[in-house]
Amino acid sequence: MFTNYLRKMKTLHPFNPEKFLILVVDDMRINRQLLIEILDTAGYGTTFAISGKQALERVKVTEIDLILLDLMMPEINGIEVCKLLKEDENTAHIPVIFLTAVTETNNVLNAFEAGAVDYVTKPFRTPELLERIKIHLDLKRTKDELEKAYEQMKRIAATDELTGIANRRSIFNFGKQEFALSQRYKSPFSLLMIDVDKFKTINDTHGHDVGDQALKMMVNITLKCLRQVDYIGRLETEEDALRKQVCLRQLGNNGETLAQQNDLEVH
Repeated sequence: MFTNYLRKMKTLHPFNPEKFLILVVDDMRINRQLLIEILDTAGYGTTFAISGKQALERVKVTEIDLILLDLMMPEINGIEVCKLLKEDENTAHIPVIFLTAVTETNNVLNAFEAGAVDYVTKPFRTPELLERIKIHLDLKRTKDELEKAYEQMKRIAATDELTGIANRRSIFNFGKQEFALSQRYKSPFSLLMIDVDKFKTINDTHGHDVGDQALKMMVNITLKCLRQVDYIGRLETEEDALRKQVCLRQLGNNGETLAQQNDLEVH
């Protein structure tokens, strides 16, 4: 399944400059104009900042995909701006490419240590600049897709395919954690086991498709009775387990109260 997802990444998402927004940060107007013209011609969306301080404000309100950052600027230089960007979890993922004069290349190591992914020397060559931008945007896009795929696989691994609630492994892991917390803080918690009466008869008489629908209906009914802090999962093919999470100040009989409210038999 994961391999199939990677194949879809390659076929369904061709690189399109129009989908990316690049922030140009340079205190020199002529440099900003030149860069914006090159990027606009290539199809990228652009925005700009005339100082490091303005750049830091801009990324707070705009979803930036890549930053072209001048190395030497007044007030806050490019290296300090890059460090601040990487220290903020909301902007740390944005790739930064430094723009530096040939005489400033001794600062390149400091730029990489600050978190830059690349640098281009001025006066730069347009094809080289565009290729470097494309490479790093493609890398960022691939990384983002892989992270999405990983999160999706985690959800699949923890979810019962039929009902959409937690599966056996997930609910046992959760139960172990809550039991450990209960032992540590000497607090009670409740566990309800819910069984559908005569479920085998439903399968034998009407078929497994109808039985599956009955299970889904049972889960939906139960979900309507729960709070956000409650946890439900499916243990076996014909059983569901409802884990009732209880805060430290709650009474230990809350699980029994829930069962009584919803006409469930407590064993």
